[in-house]
Amino acid sequence: MGEEAVARIFPKRVAKPGLNFSYPEIEGPQEKRVLKQMNEAITRKVRHLIRDQGYAPELTREVAGGYQVKLNAKGILSLRLEGTGNVPGDALRTIAVKGLTFDLHSGDLFKFEDLFNDDCDYVSRLNGLIRQTLNAGDDETVAEFGGVLKRQEFYMTETALILVFPLPEDTPAQGSVPELAIGYPEVRDLIYKNGPIGRFLR
Repeated sequence: MGEEAVARIFPKRVAKPGLNFSYPEIEGPQEKRVLKQMNEAITRKVRHLIRDQGYAPELTREVAGGYQVKLNAKGILSLRLEGTGNVPGDALRTIAVKGLTFDLHSGDLFKFEDLFNDDCDYVSRLNGLIRQTLNAGDDETVAEFGGVLKRQEFYMTETALILVFPLPEDTPAQGSVPELAIGYPEVRDLIYKNGPIGRFLR
């Protein structure tokens, strides 16, 4: 399996009273150990999303969720998971988005710090790019983000790194999680050549 490896993905679903959550399962051609490692990471993240949205069988709260495959090329798989929770008839809900980016060869889950060179201040650079976006009046909610963290939530697309920021605990039902795209050319000099972005851009 070479650099051009892609994942075969099949939808799965957990459905119980008050709970409806779809998520991806990865199948071959990777080794069973690699597949198990990735699928266990996905199910752990889904469980956390379900728990964080307040699901309990004895409660009237309803929790739903789904996923999107944002990148599946050159040995890199990046997923976006979203979970929501609310009480039927209530205009308020909780919502959260999580990203998972995998090395399809090893099954490893990339951390945010894996994207960048060790000897660069990528946090300050990204904060500067975000401030430029905010100054353009793009998203008031992100204005309260307080800065990029070392464990920043993210996912990748073919053209950009997507940074995901949390919403307040309760938000109107029509609200959405703030996400900002940083085009790869904007941070090319910061990118670790053997990290997921560097490998994808080769």
